[in-house]
Amino acid sequence: MEPRQAAPIAFEAVEKALALDPMAGEPHASRGDLAYHIEHDFALAARELDRALELSPGYATAYYWRAEVSMVHGRTDEAIRLLRRAVELDPLNPFARYFLAFAQGVAGRPDEAERGYRHVLELSPGYSPARGALVRLELAQGKTTEALASAHRAVEENPSPANLATLGVALGLAGKTSEAGSILSRLRDLGRQRWVSPFELARVEAALGDRAAALTSLHAAIEARDFRVPLLKVSVDIEFRSLVGDPEFKQLIGGIGRRDTGRSMIRSEDGELVGFVLVDIADRAIADYSDGCELLNAMVAEIHGVNMPCHIDGQVGRVLELARTAALVTERHQELPG
Repeated sequence: MEPRQAAPIAFEAVEKALALDPMAGEPHASRGDLAYHIEHDFALAARELDRALELSPGYATAYYWRAEVSMVHGRTDEAIRLLRRAVELDPLNPFARYFLAFAQGVAGRPDEAERGYRHVLELSPGYSPARGALVRLELAQGKTTEALASAHRAVEENPSPANLATLGVALGLAGKTSEAGSILSRLRDLGRQRWVSPFELARVEAALGDRAAALTSLHAAIEARDFRVPLLKVSVDIEFRSLVGDPEFKQLIGGIGRRDTGRSMIRSEDGELVGFVLVDIADRAIADYSDGCELLNAMVAEIHGVNMPCHIDGQVGRVLELARTAALVTERHQELPG
């Protein structure tokens, strides 16, 4: 099942948990994780996870979830500190150790990252994220033979979509396009039987140099809320590096966490329609005017006396406050100026 489709069940469970005990850290952590992965509202995620750590400082999961948010905000050193604490609290958790190695790699410490990935595989031999990361690291280092051997071994251990995609990436980047194409076909066939994240397809398509297909699959992965999508903002895996200079890729990555933050904030107070309108109006205003307020003030003039609170400070907060007010014009079916 797509994460986005499963999300309503998770949201409902979190709301019930918070209603039963608002001072428990765990439901705040889960709410923050949903904000991060499903809503792409990184500010809300940070607030909820900080609250979780305040209430439950011994809850290891909250530390590595909070580290994800720190990563997308570019605070890698902070993420590493959080992850070290998560490992201290839960030393057998493979994700905490894997993500610590990932953060070390982003921080420009590839040797530490490699040691970390290998240690994860010693503790959890079938852990796909660490195996995939190690394969990508070996490819980046030019160790193609080792990377192919690691990728084949991963599929032998567990022919999961993630491991198959890793093998497809290694084959594609090694110039074995026919074999990589076979892996891609296998993934597509598997997707007809069960849900396979479009992110896996994008990985192999990009490694094969199929720009259009890779971008289409990445768009689908964002819509499905694949859990790896936000981290593309801080680290582009080797299979996607051929897309780095592509304007569509840049726009796609730049949009993660921007539009959805506005939609999420408004949905909680005024309904989803207002949220969509808010972001479109704010973007339009900021693009057309230096401070973004001239157009919005013209809209607000049509509905005197309406003023909705905004939770963002400064000039951006002023723009969003006016946009939220102006959104009422759309709800009342009045024509927007401009």
